[in-house]
Amino acid sequence: MNWIYAVIITTAALLLAAMLYVFLIAPRRGRPEMMKAFEGGVFAHRGLHDKNAGVPENTLLAFRRAVEHGYGMEFDVRFTADKQLVVMHDNDLERMTGVQGRVSEMTLEQLAPLRVGGTDQPIPRFEQVLETVDGRTPLIIELKVCGSDYAELAQSVCNVLDGYSGPYVIESFDPRLVHWLRRHRPDIARGQLLEYYRRHGSTNVPAVADFVLHNQLLNAWVRPDFIAIYYADRDSFSMRLSKRLFRTPEIDWTVRSAEEVRRSRAVGAGYIFEGFIPEPNRNFHA
Repeated sequence: MNWIYAVIITTAALLLAAMLYVFLIAPRRGRPEMMKAFEGGVFAHRGLHDKNAGVPENTLLAFRRAVEHGYGMEFDVRFTADKQLVVMHDNDLERMTGVQGRVSEMTLEQLAPLRVGGTDQPIPRFEQVLETVDGRTPLIIELKVCGSDYAELAQSVCNVLDGYSGPYVIESFDPRLVHWLRRHRPDIARGQLLEYYRRHGSTNVPAVADFVLHNQLLNAWVRPDFIAIYYADRDSFSMRLSKRLFRTPEIDWTVRSAEEVRRSRAVGAGYIFEGFIPEPNRNFHA
């Protein structure tokens, strides 16, 4: 009869593992009211930019264009060397400005003369973007952590947002920052950015960390209000199970065609788009 006990023990262990897994991937319960404005939304990636039209990414021109076309928008915020908040995706300046150097190693005064994408557009300050948008459309604000500045960065951004009345959420790839929001600013809707890191070339991410992150096993620690997931990875088992069990809001990035829009819409996801002009969600426009 020893085999019966082995089956019982194995079954119990599997059930406990399944229960633990479900606990680990669960998002926050009781999401902030503001999240309703973002579920199923349409967001311009780094503003409605178009290099051929002379509209570089993450510039005031791109953000004005997104507002005018009725889209929400996603953009990136990071610290300068003197702890000022600027909007720039890369820490390395060369791709967007043609200048060698890092945002994190230059002061705001040093960055001020630089122009983006060969145009007359400067690197915008975070406050300038908020003034430009002025609450007219929802914002997905991605915080770019450099080293261990996640708490200081999150606090600084939240301090600025306390004076802003428009709809917004904050997201980050760094779970430490999302956890900081959980502990210190539970009133703000927070999102965890995810992808299969090593599958897409991020070899600096250890295999174990990659497994834990893309399977959402840190959700128990950060309790996100939504998951922003790389479009190619949206069919991951954890994403699908989390949506089925908890109706976790999903935002896909970066969508680049009408067919990809259709597939995101088919599972009820919002999406961040780039490189084409989709139909805006007018009911979503603030």
